[in-house]
Amino acid sequence: MPTQVTNNTSNPTNVAANGLPDTRAIIELDPWEIADLLISKRGEQFVSCEFATDEEFDQFVQFNSVPLKEDSIRGWSFDDRCRLINHVLGDGGMLVFVDGTILPEKSSETE
Repeated sequence: MPTQVTNNTSNPTNVAANGLPDTRAIIELDPWEIADLLISKRGEQFVSCEFATDEEFDQFVQFNSVPLKEDSIRGWSFDDRCRLINHVLGDGGMLVFVDGTILPEKSSETE
């Protein structure tokens, strides 16, 4: 007795692309990119995220109005700094750095 023909599930379908067309891509920076971001100034010299003191990073956080559960955090590890910056960017927030850099950068598509 012959078997009944069924649809072959291995063949590609005509399903549309995933995702919504108007959603922005989530921005996530790598640690080596975050390390070079200039967040403070000591005298005439810029200070990168990697070498900033806890107080300098606190000032950066306050300047950018990043909400924290506490007024300040003691002992910002570099991992903490990376997580905070990526969290703000991932939530669609904007960060302004002491050298005038703004993340996320405006692209010609958003202008």
